[in-house]
Amino acid sequence: MAWNLVRLSQLTSDSSYEATAEHQLAFLAPEAERYPTGYAMFLLALLEHESPPPKVTAILAQQSDAARLPLVVSPDAVLLLWEPSAEFPLKDGKNTFYVCRGHSCLPPVHDLSEVL
Repeated sequence: MAWNLVRLSQLTSDSSYEATAEHQLAFLAPEAERYPTGYAMFLLALLEHESPPPKVTAILAQQSDAARLPLVVSPDAVLLLWEPSAEFPLKDGKNTFYVCRGHSCLPPVHDLSEVL
């Protein structure tokens, strides 16, 4: 459950999921410290919470472009497909990728291989 909550907080950026995940991690930490091999999923959840995978937000010029997206992201990365918005605008009328890790984001790019 801890891993699911951590992942939900990363997928949705919802602070309530993040707070619940932190409570769950704090609850499990003392038990895992005594017997770490019995808490492998907890340790994965803690690792992903402390060192989150990159979040790649893809803004597509056309929905049909989804079939041609480059699959260069790592398997643990979070890939989100969004419509253009004020927060994530389409740059120069081309598919635009926003790559973030935690609360730090790189400038938007048109080619993911530039940043990954």
